[in-house]
Amino acid sequence: MELHFNIMSSWNYPGTPPRQVPNAIFNDIEKIKELVARYFPIYNIEVHFDTVSMKCQFDESKLEENFEELRIDMKKM
Repeated sequence: MELHFNIMSSWNYPGTPPRQVPNAIFNDIEKIKELVARYFPIYNIEVHFDTVSMKCQFDESKLEENFEELRIDMKKM
């Protein structure tokens, strides 16, 4: 089984978006990646303009527990 996280961004720029992506966005993606990887081994990451997809493997017996821990950790961000 596979687990897919699609994280929609809240990177909202009033007016015209910047021509270069701010480093803060890459820092946010790295923080999220580190959190997800604590609980689920990531085997593929796709970054698009407004979405980050992380494809993960998981242990069914720990899915609920790990997902809840991940949710709590992400809420602290």
